Amino acid sequence: MEPLQLLEYVFLFALGASLGSFYNVLVYRMPRGMSIVSPPSSCPHCGQRIRWY
Repeated sequence: MEPLQLLEYVFLFALGASLGSFYNVLVYRMPRGMSIVSPPSSCPHCGQRIRWY
């Protein structure tokens, strides 16, 4: 496998993971009538905000 091809696979994996995460936000929030940008993500059980890191 060439280095450029490996980089392409890593990029596509990261893009897919990011889009999958965003689609999960849409599936969870839209039926509940919530905004997709605010409030920040939180635990559905205790309400604790989920940090970005």
